[in-house]
Amino acid sequence: MKAITVVPGKPEQVQVSELSDPEPEPGTMLVRGRLLGVIECTGHGPLVFDLANIVAPDAVICLTGISSGTRTVSVGLDQLNKAMVLENTVLFGSVNAGRRHYQQAAEALAKVDRSWLERLITRRVPMSGFAEALHKSDDDVKVVVDLKA
Repeated sequence: MKAITVVPGKPEQVQVSELSDPEPEPGTMLVRGRLLGVIECTGHGPLVFDLANIVAPDAVICLTGISSGTRTVSVGLDQLNKAMVLENTVLFGSVNAGRRHYQQAAEALAKVDRSWLERLITRRVPMSGFAEALHKSDDDVKVVVDLKA
């Protein structure tokens, strides 16, 4: 499995980390080492177009990041279009909430009964076992990866 990371404040420093590459099975995000699904949150233009070339056939790319709009990127759109059509790649965007919405959510959660919130987290896994969090149990509501454990 590969994790693609962009250094905050330096989106040109894309890092690809090799986590593992298991045999594909139902629910997997990899086929022959290529990603089947990506949620791109940086809004970094060159990365968006590079993703179309590194994902597996039939992949889905979801764009949620918005760039500053100040960078110009030269792109061969005809070539990109051809590759995406022939590989059956889906590219779509999704609107995230604005800062005000996150503030409203934080204020609302601060008023909620803490014991109720704690019951929503039904399972915690340590970072070393993060893959376990991807396998849903029948009684899971919210599974959390504990970065400090």
